[in-house]
Amino acid sequence: MKLIFCPYCHDLFRLTHKKKFCECRKSFGKYLDDISAEINKNAVPIGIENKSFRRALENRSIFDIPKGRGGVRFISFIIPGICDSVKVERGGKLSGQDLKICRKYLSWFREEILKTRDVDEAIEVCDLEFSRFDLKKEDKLEIEEAKRIIGMIFKGEL
Repeated sequence: MKLIFCPYCHDLFRLTHKKKFCECRKSFGKYLDDISAEINKNAVPIGIENKSFRRALENRSIFDIPKGRGGVRFISFIIPGICDSVKVERGGKLSGQDLKICRKYLSWFREEILKTRDVDEAIEVCDLEFSRFDLKKEDKLEIEEAKRIIGMIFKGEL
């Protein structure tokens, strides 16, 4: 089971197949299928281990909880920012054309890294090719952050 926490209004809610928003409407998400979900960049996804939760429900009794124990426990966790089962929605910041350009950059990067095996050189070559496109400032900043993370991954720093 997946929940969404909004860091702005502190709302916490369960995902469904219908897009749901927090109280302040800055965080939202929905299930895409029985496992995968899509959220926006503000939302913090929380996972609940279903088997653990069902077991806690089955063992719940208002008479059996020792004083001060605080209830029946189950396993929950913050889902990491990069995860196969949670896709972060871009929120429409990139136009279709800009998204194609970003994909082109990643494609060039992949080709160059396979040729050179040098992250910095691959980024330099891609930057030269990429400089002829006219992107919005915020999109350029996102690409710079993506390049930084890619570099750290290839250098073994992440």
